[in-house]
Amino acid sequence: MEPQTIVLELKRLGMTQAAIASAVRSSQATISDIENGKQRRPSYQMVVRLQALLDQKKSEEAAESSKSIDDVQVPTGGKSTRKRKGKA
Repeated sequence: MEPQTIVLELKRLGMTQAAIASAVRSSQATISDIENGKQRRPSYQMVVRLQALLDQKKSEEAAESSKSIDDVQVPTGGKSTRKRKGKA
């Protein structure tokens, strides 16, 4: 994935340029340059760190999404599904 695309995806996931920069040990200005296409060839290490951060954020988002789906209670239409003692 292109570095610019990675930064844009991280921002879509709610990260700021400053947060991205801090996470990948860079400056906000560098992240801005990557996002705006001014730095077309960041170092290999930078691309690896950006991709690892994106993978981590997507994994966290999937876990949050899964957790919120598991917490949903499905309505039963007012009928109890529990069996009462002594009745079939």
